[in-house]
Amino acid sequence: MSLEQKIEDLTAAVVARTAKISGATVAAAEPKGEKAEKPKADKPPAYEPKHTAEEMQAAMNSVREKLGMAKGKELRAEHTKAEKISQVTDPKEIDALYEAATAALEAAEQEDM
Repeated sequence: MSLEQKIEDLTAAVVARTAKISGATVAAAEPKGEKAEKPKADKPPAYEPKHTAEEMQAAMNSVREKLGMAKGKELRAEHTKAEKISQVTDPKEIDALYEAATAALEAAEQEDM
């Protein structure tokens, strides 16, 4: 038995014993050069933001200028948990707030016509 084989056997024994103690199951130790590819778990795709925080802030500033501070606060409270617009960091909340702000501006323009 070669020295490398003896080291591999002892390493496998230590791994197996550690797994037994911790209650986990571990596959037999594989030599480093012959690792099998493990299938990766399919993760849902990450959320792709449609708008930036700057775009959202610009839209909210327009709402405040054209529709008033109260409307801006109302939109922020509906779509985020943040106390200030500058604290909104979640891409989903940014997109929701941007969409709501532009919809409010469009609705106000329709009423003016």
